[in-house]
Amino acid sequence: DAHEAIRPTSVLRTPDEIAKYLTVDQLKLYTLIWKRAVASQMSDAVYDMTTLLIDAGDYQLRATGSILRFPGFLAINTKLSDEEKEILITWMDLNGPYYPTFACNFRNNIYGRSPLTNEELTRLNELIGAGFATDGWDNNRKWNFSNVVFERPELSPCLAGMDKNSAAYKEALGIIRSGAKVLSERTRADMTNFQMKDENDLYRLQKYNQCKLNLLGKK
Repeated sequence: DAHEAIRPTSVLRTPDEIAKYLTVDQLKLYTLIWKRAVASQMSDAVYDMTTLLIDAGDYQLRATGSILRFPGFLAINTKLSDEEKEILITWMDLNGPYYPTFACNFRNNIYGRSPLTNEELTRLNELIGAGFATDGWDNNRKWNFSNVVFERPELSPCLAGMDKNSAAYKEALGIIRSGAKVLSERTRADMTNFQMKDENDLYRLQKYNQCKLNLLGKK
């Protein structure tokens, strides 16, 4: 398990769910990664194999045929019903413990773990040119994810070199402090005091638990 170089952070983040955040080419790549990651955890396909040998003088002819009895990992490339998809995804999440939690209190932020809104990131870009992605990924740029320090906003590297008496500095610092306050109220999933507050994730967890009970009840 877990030897693949690239995998989704959670199988619950299906291509359909995150399509609105990706470009066409990015979605194609993510779909390929997601399908391969899911398929790697599924059973092998099972075939009934038939081999026919025909002697023809000095030659022997060979014909082979197969009938698919159990699709296994091939099912990931077929059209599944919503119920089948839900069962498959839940089973994967139950049996793939190396996947990080799917929970995120900042779903609408492109980083997924930042308490700053995209509008606030855009304003920071205008004030200090920090180079934050705000509406999509640009593969030609190198994003710096450590420009902001919420624990000590005034020590954020993105503020270095600014005139501390300027209006731009005070506004930028105010934005970061506002994010720090939000982070204290809606913690990130990787923090020890994390509490799930995102409505989508709470609903998903409810569905997850119900599906888990259904699966256990069928055993």
